[in-house]
Amino acid sequence: MGRELGKGRKKKKLLTFLMVIGVLFTLSTKVWSESVTCPDVADVYIDQWYPDNNFNYKTRLLVATNTSHHGFARVLFLFDIPTELEPGNIASASIYFSPCASCGGGQYEQLVGFYALNQSFDEATVTWNTFPVDGSWDDSVYSSAMLPAGTGWNQAVNGEPPPDVQGMDVTTLLKGNLEKVKANGIMMKYVDETPPQDTWQNVASRESTDPLDFHPFITIEVQTATCSAWSDVISKYSSYVSGLAMWSDVITCYTQYSSQP
Repeated sequence: MGRELGKGRKKKKLLTFLMVIGVLFTLSTKVWSESVTCPDVADVYIDQWYPDNNFNYKTRLLVATNTSHHGFARVLFLFDIPTELEPGNIASASIYFSPCASCGGGQYEQLVGFYALNQSFDEATVTWNTFPVDGSWDDSVYSSAMLPAGTGWNQAVNGEPPPDVQGMDVTTLLKGNLEKVKANGIMMKYVDETPPQDTWQNVASRESTDPLDFHPFITIEVQTATCSAWSDVISKYSSYVSGLAMWSDVITCYTQYSSQP
């Protein structure tokens, strides 16, 4: 009995010590909530119809299999995803963008895929001819979703996402190819590019200042786990130190652990 009490006191002392250290880290460490928002830091489209042109100045991002007018067009994104984030931290992830309100939208809903890039890109210079068609993206693991037609979806309110904003699930991509996504970015293209196709859509780029558009971003829900062992408490504290958890998560974890029979 006395030995068990001694262990309990040691753990309480250690927790007190961790709380003091945690306060110090709070002053110097960025703390995330359980939902991490990753802004778009580069985006551009490449167009087979204009293979030597760079379109970074455009307020739209064109994805197309419009063989009668645009050939193939694909979108390249780079998001600011925290370097500390690991696949095991990800519970779910979604990508968000709006239609380019002033550009007009395609007539057909179609399946698009999101793929990790095998190489980085410079949005200010990249063209269809400077970005290799073969081998520039990794299709071993990817996410896909239906891209709506027209412009009547996800319209911004004063440049901000609407309350009912709809995202597209990219959990499989981020959990399966996170390091490439962090370092190089994401390609969005139609999954079926087999001719004949006549499908296209414009989404808003980060260059847009239209109040009906918002800039692309990704949200990541951080994985939370039940704490049943002291090692879980230490692990949760380590996540807090690296910015992957809030201090309240450490307290919750300790509470879960201490309530174990």
